[in-house]
Amino acid sequence: MFENTTIQRILQEFHIHEPFHYEVTRFSKDKDILIACSTTTYKLLIRLYRDSFTTIEGLQTQGELCHAFIKNGIPVSKRFQTAGGHYYLPAHSFEIPFPITVEEWLPGREMEDQEVTKSLLHTLGRLLGTTHAVSEKHHIHFDYGTYWGMFGGNTSDEPGIYDDIELEANNLKKCLQESVINQTLVDEVFTVFNEKRKQLYKVWSELPKGAVQGDLSPNNILLDDNGAFQSLIDFNIAGNEVFINHLAGEGIFLAYELMGDDKDECFYEFLSAYMKERPLSKLEKETLSLIIQVVRPFRFRRTQKVIQLMNEKRFTDVERELSTMLDLLQHEKEGGI
Repeated sequence: MFENTTIQRILQEFHIHEPFHYEVTRFSKDKDILIACSTTTYKLLIRLYRDSFTTIEGLQTQGELCHAFIKNGIPVSKRFQTAGGHYYLPAHSFEIPFPITVEEWLPGREMEDQEVTKSLLHTLGRLLGTTHAVSEKHHIHFDYGTYWGMFGGNTSDEPGIYDDIELEANNLKKCLQESVINQTLVDEVFTVFNEKRKQLYKVWSELPKGAVQGDLSPNNILLDDNGAFQSLIDFNIAGNEVFINHLAGEGIFLAYELMGDDKDECFYEFLSAYMKERPLSKLEKETLSLIIQVVRPFRFRRTQKVIQLMNEKRFTDVERELSTMLDLLQHEKEGGI
């Protein structure tokens, strides 16, 4: 599949001149090609990017972001550089039609969903706050957004344009156009949702933003043998994002979606830990609650649950879920955030 001499030439471009052994660990038509490689000194991952949206400019920014994180004590994979200072080889290098990067292979095992605890959320909150603070301090920016942004227009599924919350809301609204469902309740949910989106839109461009890793999924969080956090991997969907939007989305996923809808104390533990590393501005404090109100009711798992209930004609359960969504849209934490 790949000649030994091709792997050798790739490594040499990144100043790695050692005996090596390699194995193609993933080769598919719709995912990046992954090659595990061991040398005398390093355990490496060679990645060939076969998706349609990765750019060499983006790969360069990923490398710069990783470098800044490592310099500030954040455990992420080191990206290797070429003699020209690039963190990538462009497509068609050595007749390979995809851009290429070489990075450290970090030790540890992927976190399982059920391993998320309040203590681990505290660690991850501080981690996220530190990454945002470093990105902000060093003025690191991508020229595209993430898959978790808002107000991109939804004219394509490209990061920064794709607006997951708006898309989920629109899909759910179409599904709920049945007379058997309380349409007054449906209208109230979407009236409140749209009004809060309008409020967010007015301040969105003023909120601090910068380069973020973009995905604190369990498979990107490595733990040691004792279950303690060890490192953060995978910058494939890194991009530019409003910091508190990224904060809210990751917290909602980790605390509420993985641990349970009643885990308020875990969610706010994550937020408070974040703010120890990156205190929020006045505008961010005023806006964060609004983002949580808009995002939490319309995350994919919740909307898909309601759509499934509709398909099963469990209309009483649908209305119960809609009432919960309305409560979340209007929820205010006592004493503020």
